[in-house]
Amino acid sequence: MYAYVSDDVLEIVLIEMMMIYFDCYFPIESVDVCPNINGSRSLWLITFGNGSEKLSNSVPSHINFTTTYKPTKDVENIDVGQFILINTVPSVSYTSWHVGAKDHTLNDSKGYMMIVNVASSGPSKLFEITVDRLYMGLRYEFSAYLANVNKQGASQKSPNVWFQARAATGNQPILNKSSTGDLPELASFTWSKHTLLFKTNTSSVILSMIPNDHGGNGRNLAIDDIELRVCSNISSEFVPLEKELTTTEHQASSTTAQQTRTSQHDTTMNNQESSTITISTETSTTQASVSTTSPTTMTPDSKSTFVPEHCGDPSHIGSNCDKRNSPCDMREPCQNNSTCVNNNTALHGYICVCPPNITGMHCEHNHRFCMSHICLNNGVCNETSRTCVCSDGWGGAHCEWMINLCEKDKITCSKNGVCRPLLVNYTCECFSSYSGRHCELMVTKIRILKIVSKSVSFVAILILVIFILFIVIMDVLKYCFGMDLTREELQRYRREKQARKRKRPVVQRFTYVDKPTAMKDTSV
Repeated sequence: MYAYVSDDVLEIVLIEMMMIYFDCYFPIESVDVCPNINGSRSLWLITFGNGSEKLSNSVPSHINFTTTYKPTKDVENIDVGQFILINTVPSVSYTSWHVGAKDHTLNDSKGYMMIVNVASSGPSKLFEITVDRLYMGLRYEFSAYLANVNKQGASQKSPNVWFQARAATGNQPILNKSSTGDLPELASFTWSKHTLLFKTNTSSVILSMIPNDHGGNGRNLAIDDIELRVCSNISSEFVPLEKELTTTEHQASSTTAQQTRTSQHDTTMNNQESSTITISTETSTTQASVSTTSPTTMTPDSKSTFVPEHCGDPSHIGSNCDKRNSPCDMREPCQNNSTCVNNNTALHGYICVCPPNITGMHCEHNHRFCMSHICLNNGVCNETSRTCVCSDGWGGAHCEWMINLCEKDKITCSKNGVCRPLLVNYTCECFSSYSGRHCELMVTKIRILKIVSKSVSFVAILILVIFILFIVIMDVLKYCFGMDLTREELQRYRREKQARKRKRPVVQRFTYVDKPTAMKDTSV
């Protein structure tokens, strides 16, 4: 009697048999993290993104990994062998879960995580990804954050996961593996980081997370922040691409060189946007016409391949070993004059120490008072006193108005002049006849005219006073002392006047002698 077994089942059985074989004959490295050197840095990080919707619309193919588990949108009933990408632990029909717990990614508002109802029997793969172009002989760290979704006292089977790295070539030998052990039920939802160190002997590896099957119900697992780091001071994490160039003697041929590369994509988006670092594959095609004498193949071991040399100082890179390879120096991620501190235990290998009133993973959110409080006219904002320190001559909450010295110092301009304020000064606007700081000076022409007019006035007044005094003296002499100096003169004047009146005018008549008789006498 024969039983049909699917290809997936056979593949998992072979993998388990290989694990047992290598456990017996090859030493397995223990779980550890990268040594504390500046060269340790992240190659890629899978956070499953974020969004305003409760459920993510992404599928494993969008994030470039595979799984034997099936996606579901039924939030209240996640069956065995199914998974869901969600931003909080849902309220399911069975109430033993940490409902409302959030994902692990730091500063990732409404970030998604992967919640799996692990199959109680049969082979399965929680996560699997193939990574190409790794340096042979280097040490890498494969890690993820896991959590038991069941509350303490639920009395369910605890999830247990194998972390495994195996070569992607040949019979796919296991490079290293390690078990997380049973993830216990806790009173609060707790994330724990689990890592696997492996050393490459090939440029392509397959990284997997496989349930350690114990059977039974429960085993509900949350997964987030799956990461691959390189534990090396070398200047590059990936080897150059393989290129194959084949030609025929004395013939011009057109060949197509396929170049495939795997690169890290780091996208950080706020609010309703995604924040995921994934691995993607790009393919470019180049047409070239060449003529040579024999076939040629270039591989990473060829002399034509560029392989960076090691620097004497492990903290420096570059052709002259003059550049530091720490995340802070390479990326300069911290903003707003914050301080970047290299920290290999941090998510991205560094921590930004923000000044007061500045927040965010990279100190990108500036909440300082002086950021929005604008001081005009070269005023300086004081963060401590939360006021504007104005430059000379300016005042107001924002240094928006000029100080009026005319009013402040009560300046008065002479001769009806008008005081006009200036910056740290003032001026008096005078009439045309005056000048000076306060209109106290008179124009020369006006001064001369004023002197002449005063002189004429003085003479006229003097004459008038003399005349009046003469009259008064004459009256005093006449009426007080009986002396009339003008009496004789007046009498003489009166006599002459009377004489003129008595003297009549003489009328003379002329008589013509021998007057002709014919003529009329016309004389008077």
